[in-house]
Amino acid sequence: MAWRPYLDLQIVQHRRFPERGIPRYAAELSRALIEAGVPIAALALNPRMPYPDRLPSELARAAQLSWNTAATLRAAVEAGPTLYHLLAPFEPSDLSSPWLPLHVARNEVPLVISVYDLIPEVMGFVAPGSRAERFYRIRNRLLASADLLLAISEQTRNDVIDRLSIAPDRVHVVGAGCSAYFRPPGPRESPEAVLHEHLPSIDMPYVLTVSAWEPRKNTELLIDAFARLPRDVRGMLQLVVACNLPPEGRKEWTERARRRGMDDRSFVLTGFVPDAV
Repeated sequence: MAWRPYLDLQIVQHRRFPERGIPRYAAELSRALIEAGVPIAALALNPRMPYPDRLPSELARAAQLSWNTAATLRAAVEAGPTLYHLLAPFEPSDLSSPWLPLHVARNEVPLVISVYDLIPEVMGFVAPGSRAERFYRIRNRLLASADLLLAISEQTRNDVIDRLSIAPDRVHVVGAGCSAYFRPPGPRESPEAVLHEHLPSIDMPYVLTVSAWEPRKNTELLIDAFARLPRDVRGMLQLVVACNLPPEGRKEWTERARRRGMDDRSFVLTGFVPDAV
């Protein structure tokens, strides 16, 4: 019998950004595994966190969806070979509530962890002696204890090997994919019409970034760089930044663009953009 993944899906319960990034990747990967007929032992949610608001319908009605308890894991192991797949080791949580449940840490089930990047450490965003440093130190020990690490890029694999001193044969690149929902338009579909209806401020060729109100996204540098394009080139383009933004973020980026000589037409903040758009 093949190994069955017990998917730790608690990342989709993320309190701040359930609609983007790693929560989205974890949900789509789980949905793809179901569609591919992979024998999933469980889609496990954290019972200490609220039920997710944006759980895809295929996952919400899946028979494998359950709360991540010692009884659920025990039943999975008794049913056949089971590996525990932690889909997100680096999302901040209450340090008094372990991201890896104790009933998993004390179990002999093989541990597999997905690693997306080590950006906070690589870019120097973790201050020595801070709570964040403690958080990443704990998480790095978790990675070091795993039986297998799945990196989404060769760069991430190299960072894990070099910075965490993990043996190369324990880190494998699996790449990243895109949901089947995102595809070229059909013969009767008009992306231009959808864009005009939902985001009429985009009315010419544009440069797009999907960002966030976080320093590591470096959107400020993008604004500065776009403003330094030759005037005739910049005049033919709009810079479009798509993401949820708090009021202070919208204000700061808009004022920065204006100081660099960009008006409301050349610089567009879309806010949250739904899948259909």
